[in-house]
Amino acid sequence: MVQLIGLRPETPTFALERSLLSRWESERQAEARHEPRLDYLTRRLRALIDKQAHEANWVDRALADLSRAAGAPLPATLRSFGRRILEFPTHYTDLHSMAEVCGTSRGALKVRFRRRGLESPYTRTLRCSR
Repeated sequence: MVQLIGLRPETPTFALERSLLSRWESERQAEARHEPRLDYLTRRLRALIDKQAHEANWVDRALADLSRAAGAPLPATLRSFGRRILEFPTHYTDLHSMAEVCGTSRGALKVRFRRRGLESPYTRTLRCSR
């Protein structure tokens, strides 16, 4: 097993077992045209990552539910922001980090919420932290 240093605990990682790598090597050698080992392993790993990335998770389902409730597809920026907050809620416990993700100031973010008749995220943050 390969030890990955410096990654945050919430960062998705793949642990490739030696048995899988051995099987891939056997399959590579069994092919009529031998692809270079690095190219072959890169291609197999990319396929594994793509397969994992396309499996719907609870965040995808929650965003799909929001889209259905809105009656229209969510704007890409809202989907992106929602995904970040749902996947890494501990990163967004204060208004400053939320504003930073949106590329605005804290005041501008509060105004955007008020314009839409929504409760300010500042108020929500204070309530959650008590």
